[in-house]
Amino acid sequence: MEKKKGMIKCYDKLYSETSNFKEEWDGKMATEYKVPKYISVFMKNFSGKKAMRVLELGAGNGEVSELINNKKFIKEYDASEISASGVKQLKKKGFEAYKVDAQDLSRFKDDSFDLVFAVDVMHHVTDPKKMAQEMVRVSKKYVFLIEANGVCVLRRVLEKVSQKYKDAGENSYSPWKYKSFFKPMKVSIKPFLFAVPFIPDSLIKPMGFMSDILEDIPLVRWQGSGVIIYGEK
Repeated sequence: MEKKKGMIKCYDKLYSETSNFKEEWDGKMATEYKVPKYISVFMKNFSGKKAMRVLELGAGNGEVSELINNKKFIKEYDASEISASGVKQLKKKGFEAYKVDAQDLSRFKDDSFDLVFAVDVMHHVTDPKKMAQEMVRVSKKYVFLIEANGVCVLRRVLEKVSQKYKDAGENSYSPWKYKSFFKPMKVSIKPFLFAVPFIPDSLIKPMGFMSDILEDIPLVRWQGSGVIIYGEK
């Protein structure tokens, strides 16, 4: 409980003090490469689908939400966030936003949404399996997550030694552990993203180019900092 309170306090502070949380966390590498990469991956998976009702968990202050909402394949977009500061920012941006813990979606009925997705959320919660099961319950068709890769050595080291990571409750999992959270639903997991935070601006494009190459190299690609989790009923 104390860990959860500390994490919420951390994000309340971040969302109230900056409009660009991703850049505050990772530098310009986030806004110039990581977030566009997230959107590209999302679009690749869903842009061809029919109009959907979508629920985003842990939407933060809406940085990713703004780039996804109003696409042709989205009929309705609801956002949720455990941080009160985040919910306030989401509502300012015009989103239907709820103060909801991703581990408890009891306000939503079974099969309420065509797609339930989350970006960098599950590795913050205290009970990731419960979050996964709630996502499956309220989803009628798809679940989709972009998550921290627990087999990435650099990632695990940062979680152990960085106070910033500790304050935010960062705790990643292995691909097989993520899969176990969603049973009996089958999910596919793909590693991606080699992006060093706060590198000089001049190195962002070369780093992005190198990341795209490394993602296709067997074994090496599993040292990427992120994984894409996709499930379909």
